[in-house]
Amino acid sequence: MVDVPKTADIVIVGGGVHGASLAYHFARKKAGRIVLIEKKFIASGPTGRSTALVRRFYAMDFFTRTASAAAEMFRHWKDVVGGDGDPGFQQVGMLVLAGPDTAPYLRHNALRARELGAGVALLSPAEVKALVPAARVDDVALASYEAESGYADPSSTANALVNRARDLGATIIQYRRVDAIRIAGSRVIGVGSGPTGCCARSASRCRSRRHATRCASSAGRAGSARTRRWPTWSR
Repeated sequence: MVDVPKTADIVIVGGGVHGASLAYHFARKKAGRIVLIEKKFIASGPTGRSTALVRRFYAMDFFTRTASAAAEMFRHWKDVVGGDGDPGFQQVGMLVLAGPDTAPYLRHNALRARELGAGVALLSPAEVKALVPAARVDDVALASYEAESGYADPSSTANALVNRARDLGATIIQYRRVDAIRIAGSRVIGVGSGPTGCCARSASRCRSRRHATRCASSAGRAGSARTRRWPTWSR
């Protein structure tokens, strides 16, 4: 059982893939004392039930850029992340089909994604049939194909990130929920955790900031992590 630290620079609530990724990246950047708290086990929530698609092409520029960077991370995991973890990435490709009504939008979005560096190709119905002989293409007008995309194992991905974050100095606490968040003005100054609820209710349902602070003080007797000022670090 991992002891709850008394102080921390960054406290991450939740051990899904987003929390795991934050823990890893903060630890990699040496952002300070990193603590991740998960009420059950890593990837026990929606992450563990995710399809975990690893793709590059989206209809919005921001998602195309970030997804393309993430896809490269999956393809070169050992070199980028390191450690003994394996996200279970399977490069099987990604095929999106469009009928006559939506084909113009698919073409526009795919061409824009290519300008941003995403590896996406446009295929005719005949090319789709050659790629997937069992597919029916009589109602297909256009398709996009990402040869380098695929899927990963969601639980393995989250655990690989958490384990690497731990290797880099982060503290990972499981089976302990956050009961309250202590604030002073606009700053978070503490996180309370323990086996009991925050004054018999979730901190998110506390009716006032003052009440939430009292709850955090109470929960702190079971275990708490106090934050210092927000850390600063260079990119």
